[in-house]
Amino acid sequence: MLLSPGRIFAHIVIVIVVLGLAIPWHETAGHALTGVACGGTITEFRLFGLQFAPEFRWAGLAGGRGHCEVEGIGSEWCRHLTDFSGSTSSFAVALAAAFLLWRYKPEGLKRTALLSASFWAVDLLTAMLPSFGIRRYIWTGMSHSEPYQAAVGLGVPGPLFQAVALTGVAVVLLLVSAAIRAPEAGKA
Repeated sequence: MLLSPGRIFAHIVIVIVVLGLAIPWHETAGHALTGVACGGTITEFRLFGLQFAPEFRWAGLAGGRGHCEVEGIGSEWCRHLTDFSGSTSSFAVALAAAFLLWRYKPEGLKRTALLSASFWAVDLLTAMLPSFGIRRYIWTGMSHSEPYQAAVGLGVPGPLFQAVALTGVAVVLLLVSAAIRAPEAGKA
């Protein structure tokens, strides 16, 4: 099946948009909303070089692609929950997308969008690397694992969280693999 240039362009746009939303989701739905729900105030918020708080300005990419600082959180438990909610919120989207892809086996742009969203699991995977002594992006990036340290702060044993996180990423990969393998009989 050949796609028209317009359809190919639409798929490329979907991939770019869905993958591009991963960092804003991580920072807003993860850290910002959880921190505010825990009584904190957003004191710094940056996405892709634009700083939105405390003032709107170009801050550059030197500080990374995204960052949210929430202060005034009432308890240590809420602070850990706020830190935990970044990569794990992205992972929840990836798991849901992989499940929907596997369960309903959509085609076209829906399939492209769900495949792209399932790649959000990479956020948790790379964020876990420092807990094994590997920098986040292997040669660069964080040398601490935010979700791992937060899970431990919430009372979850570190090795248990590592096992659950890596198993979760493997489940996403298995669901995606099952969804994109050969078409069902009769659908060829």
